[in-house]
Amino acid sequence: MRDEQARDVSLREARRLDPEAVRSFLKIHPGIFRDDPDLARAALEVRSRQSGDNVLSYESAAIRRLQQRVAELTALRDDLIETIELNALAAESMRAATLAVLDAASFAGFVEAATEGFRTIFDLESVALCLERGLPALPGGGGARWIDAAALARLMGASGQGCVLRPALRMTLGLHDQGAPIATEALVRLDFGPGRPGGLLLFGSAAPDRFTEEMSADLVAFLGGVTSRAGRRWFELAEAGR
Repeated sequence: MRDEQARDVSLREARRLDPEAVRSFLKIHPGIFRDDPDLARAALEVRSRQSGDNVLSYESAAIRRLQQRVAELTALRDDLIETIELNALAAESMRAATLAVLDAASFAGFVEAATEGFRTIFDLESVALCLERGLPALPGGGGARWIDAAALARLMGASGQGCVLRPALRMTLGLHDQGAPIATEALVRLDFGPGRPGGLLLFGSAAPDRFTEEMSADLVAFLGGVTSRAGRRWFELAEAGR
C-alpha cells in the first residue's frame, strides 16, 4: 500500500516537470545514466516499449559501460588492497630488523644482525657492514669489512649523498658476498658519533629493479640510522674500557 502511494506521489511530481527542462538537464549531465543504474534501467524500459528490439544495441552499450565501470572499480580496490598488504609487510620487516640490531647482546651479534639478519629479513643476495679504519677493533667483528676513508668516499660517489640506490658497480662487487649475483645495490653511510670514523651499509640484490635511482631511499636511510645508533653504543663501550 505504501509503495503504491509513494509511486502515485512520484508520478504526480513527474507530471509537473517541464519536459524541456528535463531534456536540457540530461544533455548537460549525460553521465547520470552511467552513474545511476536504476535510472538507466527505467529509461531502457520506456525505450524498449516504444522501439521494440531496436533498443537492444543501446541497452547493450549501457550494460557494457556499467560493466567497464565495475571492472575499473574492482581493479582499483585490488590495487589498494595489494598496496596495504605490501606496506604492512614492509613495516613488519623494518620492525624485525630494528629490534635485531638494537637488541644484540654482543658486538658479534650486532654484526650478525646487520648483515645476515638484514639479508634474510629483506630477502637480499648480500648485505655488507663496512667499518672505517680507526674504529676500535672489537671482538666478534670478523663479519664486518674494513675500509679506509678514501675508499668509502669513492664508493658513495661524487654527489656526497648519504644514501645511494643504483645498478651495481664493479668496484663494489668485492664487498658483496662472494659469488652472489648482484644487479642493483643500495649504499648508506653510517655515523657512529662526532669525532669517530664512520662506515657503510651495502645492500645487494639480483633483481634489476630492486634498487633504482627513481625509488625513495627513506627505508634504506632509516636502516642506516638504526644501525648507526646501535653501533655507536658498542664503540662507546669499547672506548670506555667496558
